[in-house]
Amino acid sequence: MSRAELYIGLRWLISRLYHPENYLYRLERLTDMLAPPPWIERGLKQKRRPHSATARMTSALLREAMTVDWDVRSVIDRSLALARKRPENGWAISEILFRYLAVVLNLTKTGMFDMKWGETSVPPFARGYTDHGLESIKREAFAA
Repeated sequence: MSRAELYIGLRWLISRLYHPENYLYRLERLTDMLAPPPWIERGLKQKRRPHSATARMTSALLREAMTVDWDVRSVIDRSLALARKRPENGWAISEILFRYLAVVLNLTKTGMFDMKWGETSVPPFARGYTDHGLESIKREAFAA
């Protein structure tokens, strides 16, 4: 397997793992398995005030998430619906959501996440794909 094929395979795998439908599927399974923290009785809702720094970071992350091409609002809505379904684990579920959004935004900026690739069942090896990362791999191969 060439470096170009490894790169395409890695990019496809990242896109599959972080595709919104695959993320939500894993989050739903996790929500079903999560036990409430031992200090919280089932169904008890705790009101916690977020720290101002955390609230600012969350707000900035949500604003940036709304700029991506795909429908991030449905991912947020479905994740928060799961948190409301299991209020004793709501904090953990929302923490997972915000970490997911941060990773996907970073991967999108670096070009490693592609929504269309996440929808395919196999890596697009033979589709004549190219990007900056793949071009640098090809330059290195021809220089050697």
